[in-house]
Amino acid sequence: MHTVAVFDLDDTLIVEEASARSSLTEVAGLVPGVEPEAFAGHVLATARRLWYAGPSHHICRELGFASWEGLWATFEGNDPLVDELRAWIPTYQREVWTTALMAHGIDDPMLSVALPEAYRSAQRRGHPLIEGADQLVRSLAGRCRLGLLTNGPSDIQRLKL
Repeated sequence: MHTVAVFDLDDTLIVEEASARSSLTEVAGLVPGVEPEAFAGHVLATARRLWYAGPSHHICRELGFASWEGLWATFEGNDPLVDELRAWIPTYQREVWTTALMAHGIDDPMLSVALPEAYRSAQRRGHPLIEGADQLVRSLAGRCRLGLLTNGPSDIQRLKL
């Protein structure tokens, strides 16, 4: 019999939710005349509202896909179960940023295109490890079998690894 240690990725081995919020705040700094943290909070609230109203919310809820993941995921390479979500995601991403900008009185089509790309770039720079995660995994390597399970969209989970 082999001993097995299985880990989750998001907010177990890597910082996920705080990284998403940090990326949102960074990108909000590109918007003239807004307080970045407040604008980031507005983007996140808008994302949640549109996510819950979206055509695939029931699937997202079952699979544990978060609204902030939808802001940078493409859902490419995922199961056909999420085909409807994959088709909707460009609309969702555009609507989140455009709606957040309009709520602050900003009607700038160029900014509506630049912000989602800036967010994707910020998220793709990587997610820091949770303190001690690296040491823990290394201490177990060779002593037991290691596994990683994650329920996030596979396209962005691969990038996080």
